[in-house]
Amino acid sequence: MAAAAAIVAGDPTAHAATTYDLVGDPVTAGDVAERLAVAHRAIGLGDYRARLLADGALPPFQPPMLASIATSVRHGFLRNSSPDLAELLDRPLTDALAVAAGTAAAMRPGAR
Repeated sequence: MAAAAAIVAGDPTAHAATTYDLVGDPVTAGDVAERLAVAHRAIGLGDYRARLLADGALPPFQPPMLASIATSVRHGFLRNSSPDLAELLDRPLTDALAVAAGTAAAMRPGAR
């Protein structure tokens, strides 16, 4: 994102009155689980919210925020993709699934 912002800021006239949809390919929890060869079990949004609220480590604002994001994702709000970011950068995007799976693998118990 920073590189895209720098490109636009570097030549504002060329990008005037242009709106970019800066997204990559969608990645789901199921995609990450499949990449890691682990089972994925979807839970209801109510259960997810209850788990978040029960997590004493989260600041008070986070459970409702995360539940709201999960609701949006579950209903397809973040499902779109666009070539805008790759075109602005003039290169292929980093593989988001590889990044997500690598991060999830690093967070597994015993991975550290």
